[in-house]
Amino acid sequence: MKSTVAQVVVLACSVWITAAQADWIVVGAEYKCDKNNKSLSLRGVVDTSMDGGVFPPLDGYQRLGAGDTSIRCAFGSTFVRAKVSVIPPQERGCMGSGAILLNTFFVNGRSVFGRSMEFNTSACLKYSEPSLHEILVSERNGKAILRTCRGVISGAGDYRDDECQDVSLTTQRR
Repeated sequence: MKSTVAQVVVLACSVWITAAQADWIVVGAEYKCDKNNKSLSLRGVVDTSMDGGVFPPLDGYQRLGAGDTSIRCAFGSTFVRAKVSVIPPQERGCMGSGAILLNTFFVNGRSVFGRSMEFNTSACLKYSEPSLHEILVSERNGKAILRTCRGVISGAGDYRDDECQDVSLTTQRR
């Protein structure tokens, strides 16, 4: 009888522990300065307990760690400088999956966005609002081109409803 009761208690505890597990995501970012292809790419990454899992950086990319990272990249006649803050997941507030802040982003000495902004955001958005998750600065025919992509983070560790926009920037340095 004691053995049967003990087995039931162990079984009940294992069901309780298993039932308490939840899916999770953690947002991050990685970048690549590619002088051969005359480009700088900053892209959001999403690690998840669902579908895709935890992804290593893409070939040639560097994953940003927690804290502030200064990025500098020169190619052709273009110079890009950015400061990005990675805030790891927090127990309180809207930061359960972490946050990325794009503090500054300059191309040839000019501020591209004019203010700090969130990047690859999932916090408090209910995963339904598009988030800036990719920035590509490239040089074609001596002109700097800025591509920004917005999309909604999906549970598979990528984005849906992705929309990208290209803008030509002046390449004269200030």
